Amino acid sequence: MQQKPLQRFVPISVRFFPAKKDPYDALATDGILEKLSKFISEYDGSKFFYVIGHFRPSLRVVKLGAGSDAATSKISQSLRHDKGQNLFSRYVLTDAAKSQLKSVADVEFASANIKRDLADQGFGDEEFDLIIGARVLHRTTDVVRSLSNIQKLLSPEGRLLVQEPSLGLLRAKLILENLPSWWSGQDGGRLDEHSWPMA
Repeated sequence: MQQKPLQRFVPISVRFFPAKKDPYDALATDGILEKLSKFISEYDGSKFFYVIGHFRPSLRVVKLGAGSDAATSKISQSLRHDKGQNLFSRYVLTDAAKSQLKSVADVEFASANIKRDLADQGFGDEEFDLIIGARVLHRTTDVVRSLSNIQKLLSPEGRLLVQEPSLGLLRAKLILENLPSWWSGQDGGRLDEHSWPMA
């Protein structure tokens, strides 16, 4: 079942490459882009969220980059006590459409551009105990500046969880390298998988 998105991508790629079609339009066919995004970079972090939620049950959470409805809902469920009580006092989603996240309860919605100072966008310093960056850093032209903007939101004992796909995976190479957003920061000093051991 998990192989279907990748198998579906092969004939789609043949269609849009010769004709210079927009890869986003090609991959949006039949919801395949959403399936591919989920297939590439989502994982089961329920134990992590459960532990951190019990360690600090008044957790203030912000998710930068909404990701899929299913993934966001899974995080929300992991941040609940066995009896159903929330293990967070705030849960803010950015870059999310309310209509697409109907299954997620007790959350706030906000807009955030990590390329710019988040204080100018209504966010305060040290406002969150857990920041989840869901596939947002690869789309920024300046990772250092974006991380600096994000860091200002983090409380002194807070945690930052970055969810980004690795180009070391063949499926990531086949898909992400063909999307314009992947190359946003190609001149920003980023390391490829061969350079990490020397870092």
